[in-house]
Amino acid sequence: MESDTSARGLALRASLFLLLVVLVLVAAKAQDTLRDIPALGYKLQDIQRLQPETVFIGTSHTYRHVNVARFDSLQGNGMSYNLGLQGAAALEIHYLAERMLGLPYVKRLVLELRTVLPRVSELNENLRTRRTYYFHDLRRVRLASRATLAFDLPLNERLEIVRRRYELALYHYLLPGQGIALVSGKVYEPEPFSRLERRGFAALDDLPGARGRAEAFQKPEAQAEFVRKVAFIRQREDTPVRADSVVAAMWTDLYRRAEAQGVEVYFVEQVGERDVYGVTRILGDALPPGHVLLLNDPRRYPDLFDPERWFDFAHLDKQGARRVTDLLAAFLP
Repeated sequence: MESDTSARGLALRASLFLLLVVLVLVAAKAQDTLRDIPALGYKLQDIQRLQPETVFIGTSHTYRHVNVARFDSLQGNGMSYNLGLQGAAALEIHYLAERMLGLPYVKRLVLELRTVLPRVSELNENLRTRRTYYFHDLRRVRLASRATLAFDLPLNERLEIVRRRYELALYHYLLPGQGIALVSGKVYEPEPFSRLERRGFAALDDLPGARGRAEAFQKPEAQAEFVRKVAFIRQREDTPVRADSVVAAMWTDLYRRAEAQGVEVYFVEQVGERDVYGVTRILGDALPPGHVLLLNDPRRYPDLFDPERWFDFAHLDKQGARRVTDLLAAFLP
């Protein structure tokens, strides 16, 4: 009897200790400003200080193509901010969009349309970094797992991808590195020009040291590859697959929840995208007209695919960004 009482007491203490650990982790998570993550940290601080009504979220295509100062001058109805990040994944954009929905001053989100790919690209050079952990919460991992299980891959491969996603979720909640971030006060500095004027936007033309990329793009082999890329996009197939339906449902759900909060959401298929065609079609059919802008169309926007408007193989130059910004300003109400 005494041993049973002792065992129950030990189990109770262990449960209380586990509960305490969970509460500490949850409390610490609530204080996570992500300020130690390059680019993201200072951009989130800027948003908090400037309180923009419109936030653009996406990959480096958004980062380098959306001149928000020009956008605001053309629209004349408020302030916008460019939360584009190099290499942003669909889950990361989704996570940040939900984070922006928690800010009372954000009234419009413009999201670069991305899909969940049949691989965990973050598991390469970014596997053990906060940049990967921070958006792999259980909500995002469940969404990605549904898409993964719909891929046309052998079952063992799909299950391995799902397992690795949940491994990242574990690190997300254990907060590796966050303790240092909370006590160090470290904030990664933005690129060396006025961030307040540009509000998160940076054309590659303005970056010191980027000229080598432009020169490499001018080489015959790079130009030939660019021609093949444009031809591939021109021959795009919009026939959705099962995984496209899952990802489109993820974006549609986000749109509906934002709508219920009085926040407008628009989706943009940026120039040069290759993997999102099926999602674009489903989403375009599901949402009211005018909420999906397909810039990735060489027939409709041939000037955007003129190699003279590109800085490197993946990004437009400053003049190309101006054209994209003008199109966005005309498209968005």
